[in-house]
Formats: sequence, C-alpha cells, structure tokens
Amino acid sequence: MDRTLARRHGLRFHFTGTQPLQRKPAADSAIGAKRPMLHEALEKQCRKSRIPVDFSRAYWTPPLSPKLAYETERDQIENTLGLRAMVSLTDHDNIEAPVWLRSRCDSNTPISLEWSVPFAGTIFHLGVHNLPSGQAQATVQDLAAYTQNRMMCG
Repeated sequence: MDRTLARRHGLRFHFTGTQPLQRKPAADSAIGAKRPMLHEALEKQCRKSRIPVDFSRAYWTPPLSPKLAYETERDQIENTLGLRAMVSLTDHDNIEAPVWLRSRCDSNTPISLEWSVPFAGTIFHLGVHNLPSGQAQATVQDLAAYTQNRMMCG
C-alpha cells in the first residue's frame, strides 16, 4: 500500500526575497490580541518621528527560500514518518514559489496560494490548492481583481 502525507506550508513571503508591508502591521488581522498594543506603539513612534513611515515602501526578508522550505517539509515527512511526501507551499496572493519549484525541483509540486480576501473590515486568508497549471496564472489574476474590487468598494 502506498502511503502519502500531504502537508501545506505557508511561506508567508514573496519568492522574490522580500515581502512589502503595504500597510501598518497593526492592521494585519493575524496579530490578533496584540493589535491594540502594537498599534499604540506604532502611532507613538509616528508622532515622535519627523519622517513619516511609508509602509508601502517597507519590506522584510524571509528566513527560508522556497527550495529550503520545500526540502525541510519533505525530509521531515519522509525521514521521520517514512511516508511519501506531497508538500504544498503557499504565499500570500502569488504562486511564484510553487511554479519555480515545479520547474526546477519537483514537477509534482501543487500550485497553491494563500488568498487574502477582505471581508467586513478584516482579511481572511484562504488556502487555494492544486490549481491546474494551465489556468493557474489566470486564476490568480481573477482572484486579485476580485480582491481589488472588494477593497475599493469597501
């Protein structure tokens, strides 16, 4: 019997090596209960500073490349559990990492992303997995257009 373990790993960074912040981190729904404290600290720093912080130009550099994240997940499943691994790497609103992995490392890598969907003043992050390779880019563009429309319409 062939036993396989599927595992989703959220990269939470853009394959290009940086992820733009685009807004104050305190607005990120993932911060949860610490949001008021972080928001207050950011506002205090912005008042003190003579140079306003432009979050649209800010970014952070991720700790793992897509290849290393993929290999880490795969090796953990195969070496520790003795199962064949199927790793689905996701990033926020883009498929660059899985497409790159599919073309260079493992042609069976699922094309997946974590779609940021604005809803009622917050953002949901929905895992969208195993997009058909011939339609993946068009699907991502459709999702981005929907998101942009929702953000503009409030």
